[in-house]
Amino acid sequence: RNPARARVGAVWPDRPERPCVSGRYGSRVAPHRVLVSAHRCGYAELSAAGASDRTLENSVAGIAHAASVGADYVEFDVRRCTDGVWVIAHDPDIGPTGDHTPIRKLSWTELHERAPDVLRLSEFLAALAPTGIGAHVDMKFATPQHERDAGRLWEIDLLEALVASLDPGRIIMTTGNGAASSAIRDWTADRDLPILVGLSIGASLRG
Repeated sequence: RNPARARVGAVWPDRPERPCVSGRYGSRVAPHRVLVSAHRCGYAELSAAGASDRTLENSVAGIAHAASVGADYVEFDVRRCTDGVWVIAHDPDIGPTGDHTPIRKLSWTELHERAPDVLRLSEFLAALAPTGIGAHVDMKFATPQHERDAGRLWEIDLLEALVASLDPGRIIMTTGNGAASSAIRDWTADRDLPILVGLSIGASLRG
């Protein structure tokens, strides 16, 4: 059996169940098998020029390649234009054109004029959904405090767009924002959706 094709919730018939183990901070951690997530759609492996060629990251070609090699998930980065359009981009600016205007300050029309290769989330999901590969969504934005205070949560807007196109059981959400991860967790729990939520950290959790 190819471990790269193992799915979340699948059973290993030849391996006994093992108990949870203690995590670094005393939490209970299940000893899961390894699943494969193609980073930025596996652009470094796909690119003939190697990791230096970033034009293929977060691309439809990357989705097809990840599917062909048996990845469980494709990891991709989502940002928000000023008009609310979701786009697939790792860097905060539009990068390859040399224009360093932040994406968050551009409308979709303005962004597309400057960087026509950047995909909208809707286009990306249309290519991803038929493959059956899971979506590992790294949120590269944060809801401003004034929007949060008014009850408008951009991370929930993104979730609604994702579950409209994909099986919730094949979605992983990651963010470095604690408030966003809590909002996502609460939203999914209220709807009993099996979406996994991860908090990316760069500092200690203590305190």
